[in-house]
Order: sequence, then structure tokens, then C-alpha cells
Amino acid sequence: MVRALRLDGRATAAARWCTCRRAAVALCVANLIAALLVARALYALGSFAFAPKREEATKAFAREEKTQKGLPLELNQKVSLEILQRLHDLGEGSNTMEQQEAIEAWRVGKLKDMGSTSSKNLSNFGLSSEDSNEEIIPGPPLPPELHTELHTDYGGTAVRWGLTHHKESVADCCQACIDQAKRARPGALKCNIWVYCRSEYGCYSPDKYENKHQECWLKQ
Repeated sequence: MVRALRLDGRATAAARWCTCRRAAVALCVANLIAALLVARALYALGSFAFAPKREEATKAFAREEKTQKGLPLELNQKVSLEILQRLHDLGEGSNTMEQQEAIEAWRVGKLKDMGSTSSKNLSNFGLSSEDSNEEIIPGPPLPPELHTELHTDYGGTAVRWGLTHHKESVADCCQACIDQAKRARPGALKCNIWVYCRSEYGCYSPDKYENKHQECWLKQ
């Protein structure tokens, strides 16, 4: 009887020990699973936080890829670093719209810097804005039919949209205006204003459409 009681006591103690051990193992496994879930959640949050920046940077690089092909390597790296810095300054909580606005502000700032630099260079050489119209334009000679004014743009009705109408040189754009006016049917729009963007960084436009490199706008 006593022996039986002792065995029962040992069995009870062993059962309690097994129960405690199983509970401890289960608790450790639960903690491990919870830690893995938390780590996964944090990694996912970090990925989603940086994904828009990577996506927007990829789009920005794609937009600038054509521009950068003919530029020196150092200038390519400088442009890329400036875009990345703009996106980094926004912080992790920025959305896609804010990132697009930041990149567009960078482009506008570059255009303004180029304009101010050109004005300073002209003043250093003693040239006025009227004298700048005598700037030599690279490429084939321009047809005498159309008057050329540098650094200007005019409003008007678009005969051909420059967004889908690209030309290799100023002369090609000018000739396209002449050819369109000759081929136009009676009563149709005829080109009498042409606007061409030579700058790799884009050109100023008085309307909401910023002229891009090699865009040739035909207007009336």
C-alpha cells in the first residue's frame, strides 16, 4: 500500500514534470513564432516604405536615360545622386505624388540654374540679350524662309505635338514646319511657328507642357 502510494506519487510528479516541460517547450515555440512574425512584419513595413522610392527612382532614371546617353559619366553620376538625394530628403513616409513633385521641382530648378548661368556668361562677355540671338546653332544651315529666335516660345494652336514629333536638329524641325504648311489642305491649320528644344535638360514653355529634348512643336 505504501509502495503503491510512492509509485503513485512518483507517477504524479513525473506527469507534472512532463506537463511543465511541454508547457515550457510550447511557450518557447510560441515566442519563437511570434518573434518571426514580428520580424517579418517589420521587414515588410520596411520594404513597403522603401518600395515607392525605388520605383520612383527607377521611373526617374528611365526618363533621364535618353538624356544621359550623350553625357559624360561624371555628369550622369551627379544627376543620379541628386535625384536620390531629393527622394531621401522626403523621408520614409512620403508617397508617390510627393516624390514626383520633388523630382519635377528638381528639373525646374535645373532649368532656372541653366538660365541664370547663361545670363551670367553673356554678361561676362559683354553681350546683351539681343546679341545672344546671334548664337551659332549647330547642325545644317536653317532655311531662310523662317526667322529664328533663340530661347523663346510662343503660344498658339498646335499643328503637330512635340510630345510625339521629334527631330534630330533645329534645321529638321524648321523644314518640317515648311513642309507641313505646303502640304496643308485649304482651310486646315498651317504651321507658321516652330519650337525646337535643343537642351538635354528640357526647355521652358509658357504653357503647362514642358518641352523635352528634341521635341519639335509646329504651331499656328
